[in-house]
Formats: sequence, C-alpha cells, structure tokens
Amino acid sequence: MNMNAAHLLNHTQRLSIVSFCLYLMFLIIFFPPYAAAQQHMNVAAPDAAPNKPKIGLVLSGGGARGAAHVGVLKILEEMDISIDMIAGTSMGAVVGGLYASGYTASEIGQIVHDIDWKNIFNDRTERKDIQYRQKRTVDDRLMDFKLGIKEGKIAFPKGLIKGQKLLLQLKQHVYPVQNIKNFDHLPIRFRAIATDIETGKAVILKKGDLGLTLFASMSIPALLPPVDLDGRLLVDGSIANNLPIDIVRNMGADFIIVVDVGSPLLKKNKITSVLSVTDQLIRLLGHNNSQRQIDNLKKTDIDHVIIRPDLTDFSSGDFIKIAEAIPKGVDATRHFTKELAPYSSTANIQLVTTRLAPIVHFIHIKNNTDLSDQLILQHLDIKTGFPLSPEILNQKIAKVYGLDAFERVSYDLIEENGKTGIVIHAKENSIGKNHLRFGLLLSDNLKGDSSYSLLSSLTMTEINELGAELRFDAEIGENLLLSGEYYQPLNIFSDLFISGKAAIGASNSSLFDEGRITEEQRVSSIELDAYAGLLLGTLGEVKVGMIRQWVKTRPNDGRFAFFSGDKFVSTGMVAQLNIDSFDRISFTKNGLRLAMTYYGARRILGGENEFDLFHAGGRYVKSFGKNTLDFALLTGATFSRDGQVPAAFSLGGFQYMSGLAREQLSGAFLGYGAVRYHHQLTKEQLDIIDLPIYIGASLEAGNVWNDKNDVSLGSLIYAGSFFVGIDSPIGPIYFGFGMTDRNEKSLHFSLGQSF
Repeated sequence: MNMNAAHLLNHTQRLSIVSFCLYLMFLIIFFPPYAAAQQHMNVAAPDAAPNKPKIGLVLSGGGARGAAHVGVLKILEEMDISIDMIAGTSMGAVVGGLYASGYTASEIGQIVHDIDWKNIFNDRTERKDIQYRQKRTVDDRLMDFKLGIKEGKIAFPKGLIKGQKLLLQLKQHVYPVQNIKNFDHLPIRFRAIATDIETGKAVILKKGDLGLTLFASMSIPALLPPVDLDGRLLVDGSIANNLPIDIVRNMGADFIIVVDVGSPLLKKNKITSVLSVTDQLIRLLGHNNSQRQIDNLKKTDIDHVIIRPDLTDFSSGDFIKIAEAIPKGVDATRHFTKELAPYSSTANIQLVTTRLAPIVHFIHIKNNTDLSDQLILQHLDIKTGFPLSPEILNQKIAKVYGLDAFERVSYDLIEENGKTGIVIHAKENSIGKNHLRFGLLLSDNLKGDSSYSLLSSLTMTEINELGAELRFDAEIGENLLLSGEYYQPLNIFSDLFISGKAAIGASNSSLFDEGRITEEQRVSSIELDAYAGLLLGTLGEVKVGMIRQWVKTRPNDGRFAFFSGDKFVSTGMVAQLNIDSFDRISFTKNGLRLAMTYYGARRILGGENEFDLFHAGGRYVKSFGKNTLDFALLTGATFSRDGQVPAAFSLGGFQYMSGLAREQLSGAFLGYGAVRYHHQLTKEQLDIIDLPIYIGASLEAGNVWNDKNDVSLGSLIYAGSFFVGIDSPIGPIYFGFGMTDRNEKSLHFSLGQSF
C-alpha cells in the first residue's frame, strides 16, 4: 500500500469517526427517549434478516387467569420467536408491559410467584410502618370503610380499594424504564388498552407513565377507582377491547399470536343471584368485543394463531393460586409449535434489564392536599445524592400514605440538566377531608349477660398544614357516649403534640357477691382531658396531662335520669407511656404492646379525694408458622391519701378470667397473667367460608383485692378457655367456652374487638 492510499484511508477513517460522533449527537439531542432507553437497557442483537416478518403479540385480560400469558412467553422464548410489538389489556397489559420492558418470561413468572396477592389488594400500610397516632385510629373498633362528607353531601369512594399497593408494585417492576415515556422506545413496542368510563370507548395508551398505564388498564370498575389520565377517567380495558388484535394490525404486524384467557360465559344453572347476574354482564362485555376482534381477523389474510389455555379450574379472582395458571399457558402453546416454527429466528433479541438504582439528586412535591409539602418530605425521609432502589422508595412512600390523608401517593423519575430526580404525587382523597366510619359490638355469655353497641365517628382532617384533626365519636346501646377530641401537632416533624378531649357518657355496672349480682347500677360521667406529648415515631408515645371527672351513680331502674344520683368529682395529673409494635390487632401474629399509667388525684386541683393510681399492662406475641403464642400481664395498685380507696380495677369476661361474668371482680389492686394460643386453619382443614379461621385456648390466673395485705399468689383464681375465631371484615368473631377452678362456667359469643 502506497503512502497516498494510506493517507486516503486514514482520512476516510477520520471522516467515519466524525460522522459517527455527529450521528450519536443527533440521536441524543433529537431522540432523548432512545438515549434514555439505552441508559437502562442492554440490548444485544445481530442484524435482523431484511425479510423477517413482524410478529405481533396480543394478550387479553382475564384477571388471575392472565398468568397463563407467562407460560405462552416461555415457549415463544424456547422457540426463539422474537416479538416485535405487543398489545395487551388488563392483566395482559401487565404481562405484556413487563415483557416489553425487558423482562424474560422466567423473570415475570418469578414476579407473579413472589407478589403477596392476598395483601396487595389491601390498601392499608403495614402497621409497623404507620405513626402511633394512626395506629390509634386503626384500633378504634370501627370498620375500615369510610364515607366522605364533601361540599355538604355524603361522598362514596370510587372503588372498594384505592389500589395504592398495586400501583407501587407495578411501578417498582418497571422502574428501569420509568423515564421512557414513549412506548415505541421500549425494547419492544407496546400498547395498553383502557376504557374511558365517560364514553365507553377504548383508549389506546402508547405514552406516559408506564406503571400508571398498566394500573389504568386493569382498574376493575367498583373494585379500583378510575384513573384520571390526560383528562379522561380510565378503567379496565376489557370492557371496551379485551382482545386488541386491531391494535397490532395497525402497528404493522405480519403474523399475529393471539392469547385469549378471558372468562367464559356462565351457564344458565350458574346464574342464580344478583352477583352472578352482574358477573355475567361483565363477562358478556369482554366476550362480545373479543369475538368481534377474532371474526375481523379471520376475514383478513394475515397469518395468525389463537391460543386459548385450558383454565377451567381458574376464575378471574383466583389470585391466591395465580402461579398455577402459568403451566396452562405452556401446555396450550405446545399444541401450536408446528404453526409457530416458521417464525423462529436465530436473530432473536435477548433483553437484559440492568436495574441499577439511580442516584437521586433532587425531590419535587406535587401535593393538592392542605398538608405542608415539608410534612410530606419529613415522612418521606429520602437523602439526596445517594442511590435509591424502587423497593426502598416504595417503603418510604408507604409511610407517607400511612398518614391516611391521601387517595394515592405515587412518583415519577425525571431528568433535569443531566440529573435524576423524583416527583412525588400526593393526591387528595376523593371523598374529601372529612369522613364517617361505623362499627358494631356484640357480646353475650348466654347467661343473661349481654351487651351491644353501635359506634360511629366523624373525623375532620387537614385542619391546618401540620395535620391537626378534630374527631367526634358516638356510641349507643348498653353504653352511651358522645365525645370530641382535638389533636394538634406542634412542629413539622409531627412528634410534639397537644390534645384536648371532652366526653359525656353512661354505662351499666353490676355489683357481685360470691359470684351473684346483688345490685345493678347506672354510672353517668363527664370527663375533660388535656395532654401534651411526644410521639416516638411508629413505636409509641409519651404524654402528660390533666383529667377532671364528674361521676354520678344511681340504681339502674330503667329510667333515663342522666344527672341524678350520688356525685363524685375527681381531678388529677396523669402520665402515660404507650408502646405498640403489633403487626395487627385482630389475631395478632407478632409484636409487643405496653401501656403504663400514673394518675394522681388531688383536692388542690378541685377534686373531692386524693389517691395515687398505677397501672401497667403488656402483651408479647410471637408466631411460628400458623401457630401463635400470646403472653399477657396486667397489674395495678391504688393508694389512698385520705382513707377512701376507689375500686379502680376489674376482671371478668372472655380472655380476662374466662368463666366469670364481665367485671365480676373489682378492687383497688389488680394482678393478672395469661398465656394464649391460636392456630390458623388452612382451607384444606376447614373450607366453610373464605375468611381466616382460628382455633385457640388460654390459661389465665388473676384476682383483684381491696386491701394490699390480701394480695398473694395463694389467692389467685385460675381460668381457661377454648375458642373458635373468625377474622371478618366487620371485626373479629369469637365463639368460646370458659371456666375457672371454682367451677364457674360460661359460653361466649362476641363480634368486634374486645381485647
């Protein structure tokens, strides 16, 4: 090679390098989504054959039946069939969106297997992650369901659940491609189908927030709220287009693989109630629009296969056994290997998701509630300048959502000036800031000792940007109560607070002598409380304050005479420490609960007597699989300064000296201990109702005394119980039998949280 030739070659190489650099600059400047995709995805692909047909994949909706799509994808991967475009509806959109993002079929199968499907449709933040103030609300014996008061009218929620956990789960799994807003720039071109609930028309989603898009496509009406996206209210796409064949046709597919997992129509003998009629109507919508799509496809000359996995034993709501649907997709696809074989290609694109946690440089808050942005940032607790994984981000957002002031809390990843940031979207509650809740308590020992109470509360939230609340409670039944409480955080950290409460009520009280009722009393009271305290985050609180009580006691003769009877006034200082790490209240699995109280009544404060009262109680609960041990301890003492010792403590009733009547024992000193056990039955052991069922027993020892000199281990009464419990949506239900070593026996039925 001569020098001129070599010089010319070098010049050509330099021009090629310069041209290549200019081309890269052109891509980065004019096609930033493409550059963003390359930042998050590694794509290795040989040059595709120039005449390779474009293969489209259509994945239908079907709820839990949609897991069969994963099995179809596994066979397509085994056969080296490269998908060029995907259109999916509802669960088909979720599986298709994950595959289009770069996940393999095996990875999607693992995601399906790992998701806690029983918990994901429960909006409530894990109890361990919510502030102690919110734990008090969770434990207030009322049902979770809320009615709003908005603009002077009752406001119903738009869905039975808000879908907070489901949305965050979807966003977690598409986190690597969060900043790809054009779905044509995903590793595989993708479309999701939703329904405009206002017009009933199908909406093709091809850009935006991928996680929110998947959530909108599977937002089942009545179960999940509509998603407000670009000015439209979107719900599950299966209503308008459950099998979006037309979409992949318009995207240019030469060969279409259709996977139909829609629920079949019910037979006449299965349509027996209003619920089954409603179910059939929903099935008809999806079935009819799917059949039209198939009929139109058959009229064209486009090559296609239609795969229908045998899902006879699966319903759309069988999420508990969802992973079992995957092999059904595998089996169904193997029947089409002959038809699929011509489309196998050694040039198949292998997609590998890097899933590196980005460094977060800044945080923006988009908040349309009355709470302070700084309050949200404080609870979010994200340090900028460090990597942030989607799992950790979801946990932090769950704590913000646990403030119970939002319809939904979500996020976007954005790029500004070459730096990655997070935008937190805090959406106001659709039922407004003020809400109503209701509850029911029933108790009966089948010996005439029965009670009932209807409960209600009105809570007014977001009174100011620090999150002040005003709450009113009412109870009618054997007990009467009307109370109001104002709670005011004092700083942006929400740890310092003051509160005030006023309550008026009445209840029945029985006096016993050797196990027999000697007198029935009606006790009326008015109480004023004021506290200042410190929240210990999610763990508990410390508070001090003052309580003033006016108490009147009279014989219970059936008359409504609230202000009659012997009057007693007590005023004193109070100090409390409360610790609570329970994972749940009904049928607790794990955790510690501790409460300690000191109350000092003084005449100088306006009371009629002087005494010191100490009370402490604790429970430690530990589970081993489906078996749970629960250790409980209570102690209390009252010391008089003027010779009059009030009978401040009582024992008796189910799980508190089972076998005795409620409050059968009363006195100035208290001692009680118990070991309780419960076992959760599996559906195989007992398949009567689709609710958690428990069997259990307790061993108990305790007593109360009027004189501290009488306190001794030898005077303890021993008791025990056996019970069956049901964790129902309206509260725990117990059926039990209890007895003491004194041969006192009682049967027990209760509805609602009683211990």
